[in-house]
Amino acid sequence: MHVSIYEYGDSIEDYDTNFKNLFHNWTIDHIANASDYKLQSYTFIETISDSLVFNYYCRYFTSQRGILSDIKFHSLETKDGIVEEKYAIEPHFFNSDHLFTTKNTRVAKMFEDRAFFNKVLDIYSDDFDVKNAKLTPMKYFQMTDTLNDMDFRQYILDATKAERALGVLGFSRNIKIGDKVYVILFRYNGKLFTDYVICDSESKKVIWDPFFIQIKLSLDYVEDRK
Repeated sequence: MHVSIYEYGDSIEDYDTNFKNLFHNWTIDHIANASDYKLQSYTFIETISDSLVFNYYCRYFTSQRGILSDIKFHSLETKDGIVEEKYAIEPHFFNSDHLFTTKNTRVAKMFEDRAFFNKVLDIYSDDFDVKNAKLTPMKYFQMTDTLNDMDFRQYILDATKAERALGVLGFSRNIKIGDKVYVILFRYNGKLFTDYVICDSESKKVIWDPFFIQIKLSLDYVEDRK
């Protein structure tokens, strides 16, 4: 059984325990490149008190504004039969160059029109009105080879909005009024990063985090080492 790095350790009885567990667990036992990091602090920011605050964080977390992660995972069984699991994680941010250098040749050709490219890029921004992000019926996505250039451009826009809409849907299903927002400050290779996370107001657990929460640690590994 695996749990998030926030829940590996002391039981979550208050918000602070999440972050104490995180800081305690950030060692080379779990994170291969832990020495590249310095976890500095965590701070309570605010309560999601109304729909205005809720919509702000919905736009923020479903945009490409915040921190992202590249994660590698490997497990190794020792001669004693113990399975040791480790992650390597690197922070990064959304880069429009990656979007522009897509390997899809037809999309890449469309992106040569920088005005169109900027329309697509705008959908990723936190200024984009997420009310305009809608899921598109799947049958529409199965007709791309037969679309003319004008319709294909519209398909790209609709597909990008659908991707954003899925993020909005996930956020809306998991986050509610009353939940708590914290920020974690850390340095990676000397550079300062900020990671905003949301804690559930009932369970006190971190339930939304684009960076650390993706690290899952095995409770079985704890038992094996006892």
